Amino acid sequence: MEASEKSRTSENGTMETKQLDAEMAKWPEEKTAHSECPVIHSEGEKTKLVSPELYSESPPKDIVMDTEDTRLLESLPSRDVSNLRTYMNLFKTLTGPSTVGMPRVIRNGGLLTGFVGFLIIGFLNAHCNITMVKCSRVLGKRTGKTWYTYEDVVEESFASFFTESKWVKAAKYSRRLALWMLILCQLGLLSFYYQIIATTIKKEIELSFPTVRIPLVVMELCVCICVLPYSWLRNLKMLAWFSSFGNLLNIISIVTIIQYSVTHMLPVSSIHLVPPNPWTFPLFIGGAVFTVEGIAMILPIENRASRPQDYTGSFGIIAMATATNVLLNLTTGFYGYLAFGDEATGNILVSLPDMWWYRVISITYASVVFLTFNLQLYQPAEAIYAMLLQRFHTDFVVTFGNVGIRSAIVILTFLFAALIPAVELMMSLVGAFTAAFLVFILPIVCELILLRGEPGGISWFTWSKDIILLVFGVAAFVMGSYTSLRDIVLRLS
Repeated sequence: MEASEKSRTSENGTMETKQLDAEMAKWPEEKTAHSECPVIHSEGEKTKLVSPELYSESPPKDIVMDTEDTRLLESLPSRDVSNLRTYMNLFKTLTGPSTVGMPRVIRNGGLLTGFVGFLIIGFLNAHCNITMVKCSRVLGKRTGKTWYTYEDVVEESFASFFTESKWVKAAKYSRRLALWMLILCQLGLLSFYYQIIATTIKKEIELSFPTVRIPLVVMELCVCICVLPYSWLRNLKMLAWFSSFGNLLNIISIVTIIQYSVTHMLPVSSIHLVPPNPWTFPLFIGGAVFTVEGIAMILPIENRASRPQDYTGSFGIIAMATATNVLLNLTTGFYGYLAFGDEATGNILVSLPDMWWYRVISITYASVVFLTFNLQLYQPAEAIYAMLLQRFHTDFVVTFGNVGIRSAIVILTFLFAALIPAVELMMSLVGAFTAAFLVFILPIVCELILLRGEPGGISWFTWSKDIILLVFGVAAFVMGSYTSLRDIVLRLS
């Protein structure tokens, strides 16, 4: 009797294992439809912003698995990305078009204080990124999960704090707050893209036709009309090629800016070593945070690292990628400000001289930013679409919802770009309002919540460090947002 029961149990276990293996074998086929661009993974009422190459770690929606199957899959994550590739993926995430605005960022902070301040902000950014990874590992030890996103960590951290039934919803609200802040940060980046493209093309047209003067808002409207049909494209493989090409052009443009700046430096006497006035320093902080921020992809990249133990630490992958990014941006900003002085703008490409090489670089760079616009649009569009489907799962929403959301985002970000009169103010506002909150506030709050439940509690050093970071984050959030909005109103009036 017992033997027959054991036999049946063994057969059932074998059949379940074979069925699971068969389902897992299908996943790579689904993965090939994606690229390294962030995608959306929905779980009931939860919506995650994740990287497509990580999609193989979570089962497709149409596969129904029991608890044992899920536990088995979570114990076998696909960690197959080498340290070098992990470093490159993270460096690409941190580096972008915001580099062309660095001379203005340094100008707002002053040559000396801006240089030192940017180093400090880069260090604090790396520390907060590492803190978020450590929080995910603390949660992993408690739950057995091996795969976390930013909003997962926020929700589960708050859930461990609000344990009473009447406070359970607070954890869900924290997740929504984190998700919407990530979306707003991405929408701000799209508006920044509008301004980079429009200011560059406007300058080239006016150089070619000296009698023509085009208002910037008209140029941004033309960009919007061109972007609108392009935004409906959802082929991520094609978009990923544009992104890779854009990264190459970004490096070439940065080298060109540095080359010109080093050979055309102004006298140091005409340069501000400290902020020109107290109101520009909060703008510097917002712009600096906007430039170095990339926290949304820190955990998805770590989830695929073959050696996650090398990801954190003083000389880990996060520290090295951040240091490289800070060095690149700081060199561009430092020498760019020395070359252009107070004339430095949020898009230094428009300040380059009227020579064929610089004009080719400018036009090509604007074209690449245009081509990568849809790649940056993908993340917020799919997140909002997933949330819309959860509330209104109708044939109309399924058929037209995604296109409608993409079109609405393109128009909304155009209006936002048209409302803000300068590229540098866009950088400061987005950096202060969303990036400072995501980088310097939420990760620190999560750490304080989680460590209170660990053996030994929170050390006095951690308490002191986190309180200082929280004060800095709140100050950057409040003062940076206020100063940016103040300058926007003054420019408009």
